Amino acid sequence: MGSLFQLKSELISVQSDVIFSLFGVGFTNSMISALLVTFLLILLSIWASRSLLVYSKPGKFQLIIEIIVQTALNFFTQITGKEEIARRIFPIVGTLMLYLLISNTVLLIPGITSITYDGQSLFRPTTSDFNSTFGLAVAVIVFVHIFSIHKKGVPAYLNSYFRFGGIIEGFKKGIGAGILSFIDFFVGLLDVVSELAKSLSLSLRLFGNIFAGELLASVMMGIFALFLPIPFFVLSLFSGVIQAIVFSALTASYFGMALSEE
Repeated sequence: MGSLFQLKSELISVQSDVIFSLFGVGFTNSMISALLVTFLLILLSIWASRSLLVYSKPGKFQLIIEIIVQTALNFFTQITGKEEIARRIFPIVGTLMLYLLISNTVLLIPGITSITYDGQSLFRPTTSDFNSTFGLAVAVIVFVHIFSIHKKGVPAYLNSYFRFGGIIEGFKKGIGAGILSFIDFFVGLLDVVSELAKSLSLSLRLFGNIFAGELLASVMMGIFALFLPIPFFVLSLFSGVIQAIVFSALTASYFGMALSEE
């Protein structure tokens, strides 16, 4: 029973709620939140672009934007090891970081998740839905491999995973070298498994932290809603920022490994 000190709060489920259907496609509250975040990101980009074009001389706003961009670029440079690689992947990784920062924090504003439609919450943090985080992780890995193919070429890219040529060359040198090349071939196959595991590790890490924060906040609101939830909301905010940085940092490291000369 809800009161001044306790709010009636249902625990969120792992599965998102379908709010409405359009042409046979169900739109969940996490999908609606993703559309909201995308819309906010577009508005922020337009506003920032127009603000930078208005002034003929660099102002404080442009200075702040340049400091943020340069700090993020230096961060990705440290991860990838080369500024050239960091600049090349910055449009993807930087946008991803900004998207996750907004997704993980904007719905922490009190009252937003209380908006309902047909008895169901209209908004739910996008990254608290495993489908969303897994989709982001798969998209990241696909882009990494596209960049890798463009860098190495198709034959060299396939040879890094399916080393058939190494087996032939190995047995030409002798039985011992052939056995070692055969082992090396299976090591290449393990790299395929490793690439698949990257999608799971990226998505589960992000989903687990954000979902746990939402679940903990719901529990605290049901125990004592006046002051007790405040530290947990702050913790959720901090965790959301950290997870956005970690996700983008890991993405940058994957790009760095794919585009490095070694």
